[in-house]
Parts: sequence; C-alpha cells; structure tokens
Amino acid sequence: KLISTSKLVLPSATSESGHLSHPNSTWKIICKKASIKNFRIHDLRRTFASCMGMQAQVRGQLV
Repeated sequence: KLISTSKLVLPSATSESGHLSHPNSTWKIICKKASIKNFRIHDLRRTFASCMGMQAQVRGQLV
C-alpha cells in the first residue's frame, strides 16, 4: 500500500512545485501501462458530469 504525505491529489516527485504540471504526459504513460487506447483526460470530465446527473448550469461550475 502506498501512502502519500502530500496534500495534493496528483503530486509529482520531479516538479519543483510539487504538483503534476504536465498531466497529458503522465496520462499517456498510465493509459499505456493499463492497455487503454483512445481515452483522454477530458473524457473523465464528461463522464463525471454525466454520472452526477446535474443540470448543465451546475455541472459547468464544477467541471
């Protein structure tokens, strides 16, 4: 089990700021290791909004 001491959801061990500054690069690595093709970070945003079943105005404020 990995335990992080960071307050960030997506910390980075290599960036000076401590946060993930280039999510697309990391996302490509994650998808490759998981054998996932044609899935973008934006797809997660849309899926979240759809699953929440919110009105468009509220959904727009969250995502």
